[in-house]
Amino acid sequence: MDPLAEKYYSASPYCYVLNTPINAIDPDGRLVIFVTGYPKKVLSNYSINPYPPRIRFDANDTYIHDRPLSTMGSNYWQGLDRAFQSYFQDDNSLYTFGGHRDNSTAAERIQRGRDAALVFHRKFIDGDISLADDETIKIVGHSHGAAYSAGLTSELIRLGYQVEWVWYVAAHQPTDFSHPEGATGVQLIRRSDWVSSSQGSNWRGRQVRGISPSSYGRIDGVSEFIELDNTSKGRGGHSTWTYVNWLMQQALNNGGTVTINGVQQ
Repeated sequence: MDPLAEKYYSASPYCYVLNTPINAIDPDGRLVIFVTGYPKKVLSNYSINPYPPRIRFDANDTYIHDRPLSTMGSNYWQGLDRAFQSYFQDDNSLYTFGGHRDNSTAAERIQRGRDAALVFHRKFIDGDISLADDETIKIVGHSHGAAYSAGLTSELIRLGYQVEWVWYVAAHQPTDFSHPEGATGVQLIRRSDWVSSSQGSNWRGRQVRGISPSSYGRIDGVSEFIELDNTSKGRGGHSTWTYVNWLMQQALNNGGTVTINGVQQ
């Protein structure tokens, strides 16, 4: 919650920078939770990966694990997590998986997000996660991790945590779930995304097999709906790395700093 909330009686204390997340940066928020999408096709590419011993798929190709919240990331994010850290001016982060089976429904992933909130709560009670009294949480979910992030957010808020806002990046099945009340939601999307914006069928002649159908649309309840330019790269702009340059520019535009090749800009 904004510690200066009493100065802005007309705005909810849970409204991030007065509902203008693209035009301002809140340097006081601390914890960021990054939620990946469906990981099966990218597990072999993980360079820093504390998760494999906890991952398995059952006979129905369902992703099963204890959904750990780790301080170690992976190259799933391909620099997008660092871009968000630059945008937030904050590098205190946790990582978790938001995928389920490849043809899962948004409702299933929402429930798994709610389950993860209970894991978070237990870790907090046990002292594995610590939060200051006024500490807020930001959540970034990609692809399958978007619906999971909505479930995670709603349950954390129900448990009494202060979730400032949620960024949904290339959300899969965006019209099948809603952003919960109590946090500001921002959605980044491309029409060219041939995984999540084209019915899961094909784009530019590429066939998407096995994945649950998904079409272009706005997540109900988000405050910001931002459509980026189309691209033929990175699965039509679905891949995390295709959002890095745009977000880094936002950080610079808003007075933040970014680090390129070890040099702060």
